[in-house]
Amino acid sequence: YRAHMLTPGQHYSFAYGDGGNGTYYFANFLFYLVSRYQNGYMQALMDKAYDAVPGSFIYNAWNFLWWDPGLERKPINDIKTYRYFDDMEIAAFRSGWDASDTAVLFKCGPYGGHRANEMRNGRYINVAHDRPDANSFTIYSNGEFLITHGNHATSTDRYARDHNSLLVDGQGLVSDCQGWSQPFSGMESMGRIIDYHGSPGYGFAVGESGEYYASLDSFRRSLVFVDNSFYAIHDVVQAKQDATLDWVFHGPPDFTSSGGNSYKINKNNASLTLHIFSPIELAGSLSSKKEGERTMLALKTKNKLTGAELYGVFIPNNSDEKVLYMDSDSCYGLKVTGETTNILLFAKQGYIQYADYSIN
Repeated sequence: YRAHMLTPGQHYSFAYGDGGNGTYYFANFLFYLVSRYQNGYMQALMDKAYDAVPGSFIYNAWNFLWWDPGLERKPINDIKTYRYFDDMEIAAFRSGWDASDTAVLFKCGPYGGHRANEMRNGRYINVAHDRPDANSFTIYSNGEFLITHGNHATSTDRYARDHNSLLVDGQGLVSDCQGWSQPFSGMESMGRIIDYHGSPGYGFAVGESGEYYASLDSFRRSLVFVDNSFYAIHDVVQAKQDATLDWVFHGPPDFTSSGGNSYKINKNNASLTLHIFSPIELAGSLSSKKEGERTMLALKTKNKLTGAELYGVFIPNNSDEKVLYMDSDSCYGLKVTGETTNILLFAKQGYIQYADYSIN
């Protein structure tokens, strides 16, 4: 779990709850765990984490006691680059473990996780540090966070608008609040990853968070990692009555429009191109947040409706892939062409017909 919560290069952590992006300062216990379980792969990775941020292992007496010089280091590249953590409902995918690699974390779970809710059994549990981040994701590439969250570790306010997710008629999740999060009725069954697959270079996760919204029947998001190189999302939203939908995405200050529903993010030596497609009309707007520390992209439906779909393709590192969108009788499709060609098909309902596989 710790390995996948660290970014490629091990300089930062993916921020969930109030953790922030720092690696904190008492990671020494990790040396104890890898020695206790004689895990040579994790020993090699934690050695790498130590070299990246020695301050995370600041209690040197514990390093002296727990660092195991006799444990054989195993190749880091043999560690699986994909993982599903079913308690907190987090899916992780990455191209590798070095700073130049890319990674995404996708989260769609109940406050506190499943185990804590099982132990709760109607009693109070502390979920003060949880945030309304169901069906949200974070992208890190080439040493920088390019799709990120707002307000982590700097504010006690909890609003879905600070995460890469969805607002309905301007409202976020039923758990949105000003101040520390508190347990609420039904939270144990809200948010879950309903499907997951991971393999080298490819993977997908499907989250359902409709229960978190007072006015939705369903909000289903599929996140796909393709060819070790790019990410795609497919959102299907069903509202209980006509509503205005707002998709929000957060990035660094240099977040600009490239025309139409295409956008470009730059930060130091890292970059990300974002293409948005939808069968419905959307109005996009960019706004500076938190005194210019980040920029938020909002995509709003031009009309109230009860159902909508959205597709996004996120391509890191100044790649020159071309993206085409297809609408056929039984599916929508995305064709991404660069050094290789990848075709993603999403069924409208039921099964995709064989004839739909021919994309020009």
